[in-house]
Amino acid sequence: MDSLCLFAKVSAPRLISVVMGKMKTKILLMVLLSLLPACAKDSCILKGQWQSNEKATLEQMEKYGGVTEKQRKFFTNNFFGKLMVEYTCTEATLHGEGGTSTGKYKIIRQVGNVLDVQFYDKVPDDGITKRIILYGDCYQVPQHNLHFNEVFCRVK
Repeated sequence: MDSLCLFAKVSAPRLISVVMGKMKTKILLMVLLSLLPACAKDSCILKGQWQSNEKATLEQMEKYGGVTEKQRKFFTNNFFGKLMVEYTCTEATLHGEGGTSTGKYKIIRQVGNVLDVQFYDKVPDDGITKRIILYGDCYQVPQHNLHFNEVFCRVK
């Protein structure tokens, strides 16, 4: 979809007007313009509420995690599944046992279902970048120091 969006936004109108007559140009231009809303909605791909999924995260931990027995006991004792993340198109709000925290975010790169997302308070350069891997109504966030992914699934 990314290459189609780029083509629709930049190259297509100029190319079509050179190659085809005015009537065909207008028809094709209308078709291409109808694709632009679909391209624009990708910028809000995370919009909604996402809940940490305990079962799927623990499966990831068992499959990939390099955790100690002490960490395993800690994580399997109702640690995951409590965090809720609510995204607008520009902000992420975390709701957890420790309270609520809101900050800004932007998708700085998207390749297929892999997003590099920068989270920050005021200045984008002062933030942290996390890789989010989308699949179906869920996404994974790597927990690099633990070598497994936490899984979040859409609830709204």
